[in-house]
Amino acid sequence: MKTIKIGHLIHWDGPGGGPQAVINLARELKQRGIEQVIICGGRGRLAEFCTREGIERIEVPIDRKSTLLWGFCRLVSALKRTRLDTLFLHGQWAGPVGALAAGMTHVPTVYIAHWPSFYTDWNPYRAFRNALAEWIPCRLARWVVALTPSVRYQYLFRGWVKEERLRVIPNLLGLDEMPSPFETQAIRTRLNWTEDRVHVVSVGRLADQKRIDWLVKAWALVAKKCPQARLWIIGDGPEEVKLKHLANELKLQDTCQFLGAQPRGIAYLAAGDITVMTSMYEACPFVPFEAMACGRPIVATAVDGVRDHVTEGVEGRLVPPGDIQGLADAMIELITGPELRGRMGNAGRAHISRMSSDSLGNQYFQLLSP
Repeated sequence: MKTIKIGHLIHWDGPGGGPQAVINLARELKQRGIEQVIICGGRGRLAEFCTREGIERIEVPIDRKSTLLWGFCRLVSALKRTRLDTLFLHGQWAGPVGALAAGMTHVPTVYIAHWPSFYTDWNPYRAFRNALAEWIPCRLARWVVALTPSVRYQYLFRGWVKEERLRVIPNLLGLDEMPSPFETQAIRTRLNWTEDRVHVVSVGRLADQKRIDWLVKAWALVAKKCPQARLWIIGDGPEEVKLKHLANELKLQDTCQFLGAQPRGIAYLAAGDITVMTSMYEACPFVPFEAMACGRPIVATAVDGVRDHVTEGVEGRLVPPGDIQGLADAMIELITGPELRGRMGNAGRAHISRMSSDSLGNQYFQLLSP
C-alpha cells in the first residue's frame, strides 16, 4: 500500500500560533503513519521539531518581500522534487504563493486560514491586496478550512469559496505538553508568587493586534480596587517600549511585570490564576484553549475566534473591544471571586475535554481523500 506523503507550507518559522499549529497537526498525522515534509522560511520552533521528530524540512525564503520571487522559484523546485500527494497551505502568505506553485506542479492543496487577511482591511489598498491573497487559494485549493464558524461566515459572505469545499475544523491542541507541577512551582518561586495574591496572566505578542494597551489601562483601575493582585505580561514585540512607558506613567511598577517572550507560555497560564486576552481580532488563538486546559478562567475581548469558543459567563467573561472599564470590572469580579474562578476553570476543562486531538485529526485526515 502506497504511503501518503504530504507537505506543510508556512511562510515563517517564527513566534506566534502559526508554527505551533503546524507542529500539532504534523505530530497528529505522523501518528497515523503519514510521511511529511515541512516547507518554510526562517528557522525556529519548526526547525527544532523537525530535527527532533525526524521530519524532512525544506527552507525557502518566502518570509520577506525582497526574496519572495526567488522563494517562489525554490518552492516550485521543491514541489517537483518531493512529489507530494497533498500540500497544506498554512496562513495568508503561504495561501496564494503555495496555491500558485502547487498549481504549476499539479499538487492538490488544502488551504488552512490561520489568520484571514480581511481583518486588516484598513484602507482600499490593503482591502484589494488582502482580497486577492484570499481569493487565489480559495479558488485553487481542493478544500478550504476555516478555524471557526465566524471565519466560515466571512468566506461565504464574500463569495470566495463554494460551501461544499469549505470545512470548519479548529486548531489541534498539543495537550501532551501540559506543564508539570514542578514547572509551575518553579515559575511561581522565581516570580515570588504567594497564595494571598491573585495573579492575572497575558500571553501574546506585544503588537497592535493584541491591544495590550487596553489591558494596561484597565489594570490601572484594577490595581486601585485590588492592590493584592498582580499582572504578568508574557511576550515581546514592536509595542514593548511604548507599553512599558504607559505602565510607568500609570504608576503600575509594583503590580505589573513585563516578563518578555517565553518558550512555554502555557506554563505561565498554569502558574497564574486568571488568563486575560485583549485582541482586536483573531482567527483561532491557542491562549483560550490552553487556559481552559489549565483550568483557568478567561477574561477576553468578544471578537471572532474568541467568542466562537469562550461562552460568556461559562468559561469566562467576554467584554466589547476597547471597553476599558468593562475589562477592569471583569477582572475585578474574578479576582475577588474565588468560587467563580473555580467554577469557570472547571467549565473550561470540561469544554477542552470535548475537543480531542483524535477527533480533529480524523477530520483533517479525511481531507486527504481524493
